[in-house]
Amino acid sequence: MKFQFALSIAIALSAVAAHATGIPQERANQDVVAGYYAGLDQVDALEAQGKARVDFVQKLCDRYIAPGYIQHSAMMKNGNGRVALVQMLAGQAKMKPPPGLAAGEQLPPSKLLAFAADGNYVIRVNAQTIHGRTTLVWNMFRLENGLIAEHWDSISGTAMAPGAGSSGSPPGAAPPGGLASPPARAPGG
Repeated sequence: MKFQFALSIAIALSAVAAHATGIPQERANQDVVAGYYAGLDQVDALEAQGKARVDFVQKLCDRYIAPGYIQHSAMMKNGNGRVALVQMLAGQAKMKPPPGLAAGEQLPPSKLLAFAADGNYVIRVNAQTIHGRTTLVWNMFRLENGLIAEHWDSISGTAMAPGAGSSGSPPGAAPPGGLASPPARAPGG
């Protein structure tokens, strides 16, 4: 199962890397996703459930998330949209810790394995090791007008529940309408 997941990621990243042109818009899209993750790291540091955490999450989402945000994840119990994401992130400190961590134990830093863009899509793959057990976390984002408009994820090769999100697309599946094909390049270009 882990091998299949790793192989799927390798194939997807190879396809993205083969087609990515390194155009400024792709780099800008990667910067948006990187900025969002940097903000998420700060949210994790705000353990208290007070107004400061809610305010920070709201500002983070206003800066990086489109109002009509679509999340394809079983974790989103409040539905889609920026408001639902703010509610989920602001309440995360109340959630039980991930498997392998005791209550109150800090999540160790993850290792970035891959970060690539193709047009309006950005893929980010991390490895998270907890007590010697490594979990792969795959994320794909679709950006629109400089904001994250849609997100798919998968953890350790186990896709989130089918039917999650508004389209019902499981993580790893192409978004509705499929991925746009990049323009053909001249040989050697």
